[in-house]
Amino acid sequence: MTTKFKDGCQQEASKPIKKGPMIHPITIFCLTMFGLFLLASSCVMTYFETSEEAKNVGGYHLPYDQWFRTQTAFATAVLLDLICMMWTVHKDRSRLFYLALLINGIPVLTYTYLATGMAPVLVDPKGRRLIVMRYLQWFFTTPAMIHLYCTMSNVPTAELVKAMVNGCVVIGAGFVAA
Repeated sequence: MTTKFKDGCQQEASKPIKKGPMIHPITIFCLTMFGLFLLASSCVMTYFETSEEAKNVGGYHLPYDQWFRTQTAFATAVLLDLICMMWTVHKDRSRLFYLALLINGIPVLTYTYLATGMAPVLVDPKGRRLIVMRYLQWFFTTPAMIHLYCTMSNVPTAELVKAMVNGCVVIGAGFVAA
């Protein structure tokens, strides 16, 4: 198809480029982190078992009821995030709720595993309970929190990645130190 201009020049119209639906980077990040959490948590639950010592450390039983209440609180937060996301008109702001869902959704799973007794509870060398699933939860939710705060603050991508890596290193070092 050609277009004629008033001065007599002709120009061929460029064909519109058909783009498929592009997945937003925040969506990819959230789906990847959630999938990796599920994979890592299933590995932890497969290779570790709750030790008998951990069941009665200091004369206290494992707080299953407390973990259930915590799970309920995070599930309520997930429900409120979903409601807010549905009522948000601006598409980019709505995508930020994916991060909020990830930040609150992973603890729902973590405390579900703990409340049902599926998550292993170990004893560290100092005789204290070591809940591996919490470190795993922090390892995946901390970068999501950093991503959320940096996205809202327009922080450059290079600084965002550095902050996320540093957060993971700190949590990994905390697990090793425990």
